[in-house]
Amino acid sequence: MVDEERAVYRDSSGRTLEDYPRPSVAVDTAVLTVDRVDGRLEVLQHHRDDDGEWALPGTFLHRGETLEQAVRRSLAAKVGLAEGALRGVHIQQLRVFDEPARDPRGWVLSVAHLAVVPRSRLEPVLADGRVRLQPVDDVRGLTFVDHPAIVRAAVDHVRRQYAVRPDPARLLGDDFSIKELYDLHAAVAGPVDPGTQRPSIDTFRRYMTQGGLITRTEGTTEGRGVMGAPAQLYRRAGDVASEIALVGVRPTRPTRTPSRWLAPSPEEWGLLLDKHSVRPALRTLLAKLAARTRLVATDRPSYVTLHPAEDRPVAAYVHAHRISIVLDPADARTFGAEDAAVRVEQVSARSWHVHVPDAALGEKATRRRARSYLHRALDRSAAGTAKGSGGSGAGGRARAGWDPR
Repeated sequence: MVDEERAVYRDSSGRTLEDYPRPSVAVDTAVLTVDRVDGRLEVLQHHRDDDGEWALPGTFLHRGETLEQAVRRSLAAKVGLAEGALRGVHIQQLRVFDEPARDPRGWVLSVAHLAVVPRSRLEPVLADGRVRLQPVDDVRGLTFVDHPAIVRAAVDHVRRQYAVRPDPARLLGDDFSIKELYDLHAAVAGPVDPGTQRPSIDTFRRYMTQGGLITRTEGTTEGRGVMGAPAQLYRRAGDVASEIALVGVRPTRPTRTPSRWLAPSPEEWGLLLDKHSVRPALRTLLAKLAARTRLVATDRPSYVTLHPAEDRPVAAYVHAHRISIVLDPADARTFGAEDAAVRVEQVSARSWHVHVPDAALGEKATRRRARSYLHRALDRSAAGTAKGSGGSGAGGRARAGWDPR
């Protein structure tokens, strides 16, 4: 027979586990969702019978139970979320809240959890008035002093996730339009701070598609009841980059200053291109273009834009290692078909970008095509809408999508 005394664990001071005071362990869960109509992130709360206050759903850990099992039990008992409503929902453990006086009932450690749930699954439990959704920025006065801090920790965690992945909680389902994805990420990101602004949907589209985070499908929004022309549908890429700071996901930056229009002399061109570390082949291309054509430029923080005149739409974007030429769809497709070294990107229905890398300009045929299509882009810009006018210029071309944010 095993000696029972020897089977009991004792530490170096001779104490057993029973000799130490032990707190109760609870779980509290921030159930977050997005109201896509009002464009805001919300948290689920329930009304407590014992004190008449609102709180996050939670419970005490039972013997032999895992923390996640306790979370699922509490969500079913406190707010009516059965397993069906949580199907496919990842319940994430956030951190332990251990302030000794956090619970008026005694010494209780709370292991905070997070669940992000589509709003449609929460609608049935909101009917009786004992469960509510509250905007995360309005959370205060809950019965437990650290529940607002749990909500803040959950919101910070979700915003970090959405800053590096397209809709990681899959609130949109498998297929979605760029606008649906943009609006969702904007709702998660929350209001922008004073003096900052959210980049445009075109900038968001470029970062999502160029980063390889989403891929086009064969479908459109036709039949979904969406107003306007059917939009292209996308889905999450199977293999995504690990850490990309997506503009428009954590979407604030300093408010843009008015454009400073430049008509550079050859010496000023050199200084401007030096500032942006533009590579030699691109510099040669631009020098020859400027020698034959009047160009106006705007100096942006990380690139230079080219225009045929002031207050004309952008004809090309000059970066250190590439030039992106703004063309109509037919010209862009033709350029892409003629030259395998360039990359074609649809930015809007009427405006496509052809990205010509510096390395490709070593080929005479690519240089010739780039000059030819740059002239077409400048002609197109000259016939476009005056910046800020909102109307249509000669030729009826709209300006939408030509000026990046």
